[in-house]
Amino acid sequence: MLTRYFPLFSVLFVLGAFTLAAESQFEIVDSNEQSVVGTITALDNTQVIVDAQGTSHTIPLEKLSKIQNVLPNPYDGVPVPATGDQHLLRPMPSTQRGANERRLIASLLKNEQTTQKSFPNNVVALELKDGSRLTASSFTVAKNQVVFRLLDQPDDSSLPLNTLSAVRFSVRSLSEVVNPPADWQRLAVPNVEGDRLVVGNPESFDVYAGILNEITAETVSFTVDGEVIPVPRRRAFGLVFHQESSPASAPPLGTLSLWTGTKGMISDIRLNGKELTWQTASGLTVVVPLEMVDEIDFGSKRTASLLDCELVRSEFSLPFDSDIPPTQLHFLQTFYESRTKNSSHEAILDGVVYGRSITLRGKTSLEYILPKPFVSLKAVIGVEDQFRPNVSATFQILANAQVLGTWELRGDSASERIQVNLPQNCRTITFVAEPLSNLPAVLTIAEPKLLE
Repeated sequence: MLTRYFPLFSVLFVLGAFTLAAESQFEIVDSNEQSVVGTITALDNTQVIVDAQGTSHTIPLEKLSKIQNVLPNPYDGVPVPATGDQHLLRPMPSTQRGANERRLIASLLKNEQTTQKSFPNNVVALELKDGSRLTASSFTVAKNQVVFRLLDQPDDSSLPLNTLSAVRFSVRSLSEVVNPPADWQRLAVPNVEGDRLVVGNPESFDVYAGILNEITAETVSFTVDGEVIPVPRRRAFGLVFHQESSPASAPPLGTLSLWTGTKGMISDIRLNGKELTWQTASGLTVVVPLEMVDEIDFGSKRTASLLDCELVRSEFSLPFDSDIPPTQLHFLQTFYESRTKNSSHEAILDGVVYGRSITLRGKTSLEYILPKPFVSLKAVIGVEDQFRPNVSATFQILANAQVLGTWELRGDSASERIQVNLPQNCRTITFVAEPLSNLPAVLTIAEPKLLE
């Protein structure tokens, strides 16, 4: 619960909302739908730091549900969509929002003079294979490379053509970005036969199968049955691109939505001052002012704690030399084994408190059986602060006897946030710690979560 990290705002803080309006204010919502409002001072793949009433608070990312801009979308004339993506229009309120948060948000909304913007009528909506959606003011294709400029951005960006799933031209409103015509939604599905060019308008269009050559500001060059056909771009409604099967990628860190309608399935995120840098799984890197962010959704995927699964095997041994006298060896074995925590406990890594963790001491192997298949496993791995810095070991994760990853962890290095894909129909997961010296390993796996 965020109340653990944030004291309630004082009345003086609420009355000072006018001075805070100069800084972008965001509502931070946790997985229990409790929220707090403050200024984000740091944000990356591991944590968010929020300034509330002059005090800095650090919250691990896995405890977050959403980060929402307090102010409404500045683009006008936007009707509420019938389904999905309502967050593009207004931040969704937290069901557990405190009274002080409600008063602060009300003051900000009442007194902030948000500049209204008209949505351009020639926006290009790009759909990427990783699930991202980009709104662009310009778009061309040449030599299998896409060059575009995101709406409200000063510079061009580029991507390989094979990262695109579909593209629509002359999108006239933010609602059209969010909710494409029903016919287009039925058409824009993975296609293994070739590219498809859609000509016409939302009320009536024709579809041609072929191969895209290039796109300029005036023309779409498309090959149909061996003949190159130049189609005026003003007549092109959109394109659906050829898609081959590709290996599954790791689930995104979260979904970032901008006021302009861009929605990125982010694999990396970092705040530098007032500029936010984020990257999609397709390799696109975007830098935007933090104030342009409407929402960052860290997912409501159904998860289960690995620590709630059945522990079916626990093996422990010492890395000491065999010439140690049996009496001493037995004492050390008993001493360290009694301190090997196979059950859940609270741990502190890099100053962050994790409520459910397991610590592996000595040479340890733990095997869990899963009640049903899951898609991936994520956790934080490292050395607890109390055991630093003189500890080093290798750590492995196996699933169905297949090695999913190997990490070398040291007490003088920061902990790592990991996420690994699980094999299809995976039913067992094994953790293995192997010391790199004659000192027992002391490694901690914090908050191991299974994602459906």
